[in-house]
Amino acid sequence: MSKVIVDCSRENNYSVAIIDNQGKLDYFSFENCQKKTIKSNIYLGKITRVEYSLQAAFVDYGGDKAGFLPFSEIHPNYYQLPIKDKQNIANELRNEEKNIEEDDENEETEIETDNEDKAEQSKKAYRIYKKYNIQEVIKRGQPVLVQVYKDERGNKGASLTTYISLPGRYCVLMPNSPRGIGISKKIFSYEERKRVSNEVKKFNIPDGTGLIIRTAGMKANIEDLKKDYKYLNNLWKEISTKTVQSRVDGIPIYEEVNIVEQVIRDNYESDEKSEIIINGKQGYNDVVKFAKKIMPHEIDKIKLYNDRTPIFKKYGIDKKLDELLSPIAPLPSGGYLVINPTEALVSIDVNSGKSIHGKNVEETALSTNLEAAREVARQLRLRNLGGLIVVDFIDMDEPKNRRLLEKELQRAFMFDKSKVQYAKVSQFGLIEISRQRMRSSVTEMLTIQCPHCCGTGLVKAPSVVAVDILDSILEQLKDPRFVKKEFLEVLARAEVINHLVVENIKEIDEIQKKYNIKILTTKHHFERNEEYVLRSLEDIGNSQTAIELYHAIAAKYEVASEEKKKRNATLRLFGKILGLKNKMFSKKKKG
Repeated sequence: MSKVIVDCSRENNYSVAIIDNQGKLDYFSFENCQKKTIKSNIYLGKITRVEYSLQAAFVDYGGDKAGFLPFSEIHPNYYQLPIKDKQNIANELRNEEKNIEEDDENEETEIETDNEDKAEQSKKAYRIYKKYNIQEVIKRGQPVLVQVYKDERGNKGASLTTYISLPGRYCVLMPNSPRGIGISKKIFSYEERKRVSNEVKKFNIPDGTGLIIRTAGMKANIEDLKKDYKYLNNLWKEISTKTVQSRVDGIPIYEEVNIVEQVIRDNYESDEKSEIIINGKQGYNDVVKFAKKIMPHEIDKIKLYNDRTPIFKKYGIDKKLDELLSPIAPLPSGGYLVINPTEALVSIDVNSGKSIHGKNVEETALSTNLEAAREVARQLRLRNLGGLIVVDFIDMDEPKNRRLLEKELQRAFMFDKSKVQYAKVSQFGLIEISRQRMRSSVTEMLTIQCPHCCGTGLVKAPSVVAVDILDSILEQLKDPRFVKKEFLEVLARAEVINHLVVENIKEIDEIQKKYNIKILTTKHHFERNEEYVLRSLEDIGNSQTAIELYHAIAAKYEVASEEKKKRNATLRLFGKILGLKNKMFSKKKKG
């Protein structure tokens, strides 16, 4: 049983969460309608540059940056070859297909594939073409129909492919793939795979078209599979017709559905107690309309949320999201994970914490590691962390315990929709994991870079900034232009100023005596701790900033007598510089 919680109450933001039967958050995604992702969109593009050194082409598809199209992702139909070469290749391919059929009959093999393996399989099927280089068969200005499989990220443009894939509820249609029928690797039962494969063969799928049965298709009957295939086939016909009538203008030929419909199509698990709860009338209507196309028998499970309490508050999802932003993920036994994403990789440290369930150190380590393996898989899926991941498990001496940990990790990643690869436990207790990035991480979706630390998590200590300020003062005073100045003002954050006037007062007095200058300190609300400004008050003159500062000091509330004297002295100094007078703080004449 699972609940899909959808918040469409705000016009430009869609939030989707899935909670399991125990109330644990199993999935979260967020989409800003004004900044839609272009992943899985299909465009008619034009080759703008062919790079021999990269064996890739750059494509103008209408994005901010040119898309990157590797040679391995270019379908051989786009190769510009002489007629004689095409005839020779056609003969070689026919011979290759005969050899494959003979091998299949002798070994009774079965094709196992999924949506993520399409590029690799296509390369094998067309390996005869790989004797060519990209500059020999692809020309500048050549039109190509491309699909985005990686969004633009940072300074990198989008990654493109000409191997189109159209996902449905139970199937994935690949209209220009030669692989025929495939079954998801996550369907393990041989009898089930054989049954589905035999049924799908009756669909009369044309040559040169691939059809992958998704994991959800295992529970579907043959009629649902057939309807899903027809829906995708009609969608491809619409795309083909639109492509012929289109030109390279940046408008997508096919646009992927929004995040809500993606989750219902890809992540919703149908059973008797599952339900989809939607907050927002317009979002509810859109989901019902989409569900009629891909799963009409599930419409009665889609419900409109009418409670006054915000839907994420109602189900406690807002608190769970706050936990996702924390680098620490607690374990039920008392241990915890420390998750640190970086640009190149993600490091995860497993700590036993208060976990004391085992009879000895080895048993405690094994128990905590097995628990951590399940939580690592869950956290990577929830936070959508991809790339290279290194997990530092608690050291274990027994080899059999290491094998148990590897098997537990394999089970934990079994139903992860991203492509995951992992190595064995190293002698240092490390496991390296490679996980495909499906979408932006939770931190990228919900946070911005900290203006104080610029994303590092660290800022300069006040003592270090104070030393920098003193060095800058000395550097400026050695300049002849500053020697004749009477006053120098330091603007910095409050904690830095406090350190200067308390810890560095001797250095400031020595500088004032040596260079015959008055150094004034002013607290300023800089965003970053290391920011400061040095300026000569004579250079301020009658500027509006200085006048406002003068009046701000004059308007301060009553303070202790010592502080009041300092304030009055400061005001008189400002008055002298600015030519302003304030009777309240001017010295009274005798008599």
